[in-house]
Amino acid sequence: MSNQRLSSRYASSIFQLASESNKIEEVLTDIKLIAASISGSNDLKSLLKSPIIKADDKNSILNKIFSGKVNELTSKFLSLLISKGRESYLAEICVSFIEEYNATNKIADITLITAIEATDKIVAEVTSLLTKSGNFSNVVIKKEVDPSIIGGFILKMDDQLLDNSVQRKLQIVKKELQK
Repeated sequence: MSNQRLSSRYASSIFQLASESNKIEEVLTDIKLIAASISGSNDLKSLLKSPIIKADDKNSILNKIFSGKVNELTSKFLSLLISKGRESYLAEICVSFIEEYNATNKIADITLITAIEATDKIVAEVTSLLTKSGNFSNVVIKKEVDPSIIGGFILKMDDQLLDNSVQRKLQIVKKELQK
């Protein structure tokens, strides 16, 4: 089974359980905390991927890390992952859970890349365009600055990319001139 398929299945399972228990927002908060913890700690990444450390030890360590910080459903889910030997996929499962939450709640998670810091007016315009499209009821925009694009913008959403940068346009012109 591929990593994407596996992580999607586990994410769907915890999503469904959280929905049925009316704890979806709590579990979402927990999942974001876990994802941030994994991405911020090389030691935690190593622990989760280590075939040498026993499952009981991993479970004990994760309980100590997240005890009192995550709800019981999330804690039991972590224990289940460890018992099934799937803890090395936890980061991917967190990403899949957040994607499923966003899709269910029509939330667009966008990255806006500009050459200089995007103003609030530009962010408001992008948000307005996406909500008016009818596909999204809420838009979350993460701003990034990349001076190498020279001007314009790049929008990233899931696996889609809209590149309207000056750098890209110059590349197109260069290819045309080389022909």
